[in-house]
Amino acid sequence: MENDEDQVGEDDARSATKLDVEWTTLNAVRELVNLASGGDPTKATYQKALEIGGEICPEILGESSLLRDSQVSATVREFKQRARLESKKTGDSITPLSLVEKNLEEETELLSVADRGQATDRIRQRVKRLEAAKVQLTPARASENQIINRDVKLFSKELPSLDDGHGYSDYELLDEHVLRVRALHPDKAEEITGADLIYERHQPELEKVELVMIQYKIWEGKHLYMKDPRMTAQLERLRSFTCDKNLCESASDQNRFRFPCCSAFLRPTDRLQSADQTLRTSGEHIPICEIEKLKSSGERGAEVLRYEDVKQLSLSHIEFESLFRSGKVGSRLLSYSELSHLYSELDSLSATSTVVIHAREIELPVDPYSRRHNR
Repeated sequence: MENDEDQVGEDDARSATKLDVEWTTLNAVRELVNLASGGDPTKATYQKALEIGGEICPEILGESSLLRDSQVSATVREFKQRARLESKKTGDSITPLSLVEKNLEEETELLSVADRGQATDRIRQRVKRLEAAKVQLTPARASENQIINRDVKLFSKELPSLDDGHGYSDYELLDEHVLRVRALHPDKAEEITGADLIYERHQPELEKVELVMIQYKIWEGKHLYMKDPRMTAQLERLRSFTCDKNLCESASDQNRFRFPCCSAFLRPTDRLQSADQTLRTSGEHIPICEIEKLKSSGERGAEVLRYEDVKQLSLSHIEFESLFRSGKVGSRLLSYSELSHLYSELDSLSATSTVVIHAREIELPVDPYSRRHNR
C-alpha cells in the first residue's frame, strides 16, 4: 500500500514538472506569435500558440501534451484513449480521427432508418459531439496556419546560422515578411528547467539585425527563489552572451528616443495548478543586468526576486511587445558579421537544460513586376 502511494506521488510530481515545462514553452511560443503578428489579438491566442508549438516542438506541445489535451472536448479525449488501446490491441496504427469517422457513420446510418416521431434525441446529440470532435481532430490546412514553402534563401548573403542541422518551420507574415522558427531542447524532458526565446528582426538588404533574448521561469506567488544552481548558471550564461558582448552599447547612429539597448530579459510567469486551468499570464520582463540590484533575502537567507521589487524596473508583456515592435527595446543594430561572431562563441544550445526557440523575422525580396501586377 505504501509503495502504491509512493508511486502515485512520483507520478504527480512528474506531471507537475511536465506541466511547468509545457507552460513555460507555450508562453515563449505565444510571445513570439505576438511579436511576429504585431500584437494582433486574433492571431496571438493560446490555441494558435499550441498549434505552432505542436509543429516546432512536438515532443513538448504535441499530441501527448497535457495542455493540448485539456483544450479539447471529452469526446476527443475518449477517442484518443480508444485509439491508443486499439493500436496496442491490433498492432496497427489506429488514429482517433478514423475511429470518430467510423462511429459517426454508424450513428448517421441509425438515424437514417428511424421512423418519423421516433425518439432519436440522444443519438442526434452524440452525432453533434462526434462532428465537433472530427473538426478538432482534422489537421489544419497549411493555409490556415500560414505555413509557406517558399525558398527563403534568396539573399545576396547567407544569414548567420546557429546550430545547423535543425529544421525550421516557416510562417508567412504581413508585408512580405516570413518568420522562421525552430526549437532546440534536451533529449530528456525531465532535464528541462525552462524556456528561452531568441527573436531576431532582420534587414537583409542592409545586412543588419536586432535581437532580444528572453528566459522564461515559473515563480510562486510572484516570488522567484534563486537557489537552483542550474537557473543561476542559465542566467549567467545569458548575461555573458549579451551584456558582456556589449549588445547594449548604443551605436552613434542609433535612435536616441528609446530605452537602453538591453537585449536579455528574465520573464517569470505564474504556475498553472492544473492543465485545465484558464490559460492566462501576467509575467514581467526583467532586464538581466538589473537582477542583482533587485534581489532580496527570503526564507533562511535565500535570494529571491519579488514582484513588488522588480516592477519598478520591469516591463509588462504588453509594454515589452509594443516597444520591441517599434524598435525602442532590444539590442542595438548588429551587422551580420557581428551576429556570426556571437553565435560562433555560443555553446551548442541543444546541450542546455532549457527549450530554446530560435525565431527570425525576415523581409523577403519582392519582385517589382509581380507586385505591380498583383495590385
